[in-house]
Amino acid sequence: MKNLNKFYPILLISPLILFFLVANSSGPPAGNTGSPGDGGTTCTQCHDNTGNFGASVSITTNIPEIEGFTPGATYLVNIVQNSSASLYGFQITAENVSGSRKGTFTSIDANTRTISNDEYAEHTSAGNQFKSWQVNWTAPLNNPEPIVFYVASNAANGNGNNTGDQIVTNQSASFGVLPVEDFTMLEFNLYPNPSDEEIRIDLPEISNNVNYEIYDYTGRVLIKQNLLSFDNNINISNLTAGMYIIRLENNKKIGVKSFLKK
Repeated sequence: MKNLNKFYPILLISPLILFFLVANSSGPPAGNTGSPGDGGTTCTQCHDNTGNFGASVSITTNIPEIEGFTPGATYLVNIVQNSSASLYGFQITAENVSGSRKGTFTSIDANTRTISNDEYAEHTSAGNQFKSWQVNWTAPLNNPEPIVFYVASNAANGNGNNTGDQIVTNQSASFGVLPVEDFTMLEFNLYPNPSDEEIRIDLPEISNNVNYEIYDYTGRVLIKQNLLSFDNNINISNLTAGMYIIRLENNKKIGVKSFLKK
């Protein structure tokens, strides 16, 4: 019995180690982006950060850099890790200058998930096989403030424990808020979504001189034209497959929606 007693601590500790390794393969607990609101905490709480895979991580989004985001609108956020590692992960959040989290994230595929009331997005166990991820971020409708995205990313060696990995961080530029005191929301319907040939725009009432712009995920304006009536079809057949944002403006009303080109 004395010999068996020597193994009891190992038997008790091993399942705990396994639990944390399995859990973090689906992303870490909230609060590990390295942001000011997270107190600079990253995944080094669980990974020793001794690996060297030449890792870096970047954030891009289709929020217009000059105009900023529209309160209540949804935007695409891309996270890309560059490294020679075997497994990959991330956690991202958006904060104002005071370190308070702003807006909410939503997953668009099985490679990501949201946690902590959708204030964070991160990889899943299926997503740790990939170096890039996409999530949607919806800007706050009430009391909107300029925000910055913060991300921490794990370049893992896949050895089944928490040693030999590399943790890297990054942050986006600060995105301002479209001046809402001069604008009100323009409600409209967009369908079909997704689509491969065209999308249809339905406005609730007859509107003249409606301008629209279509942005890609980097914020580039790809199409900029006018709608000539309240019920219109827009040809998107020349766009490559992916997520896009359409922004409508009419008589100091602005509406924004996202759509998927198949």
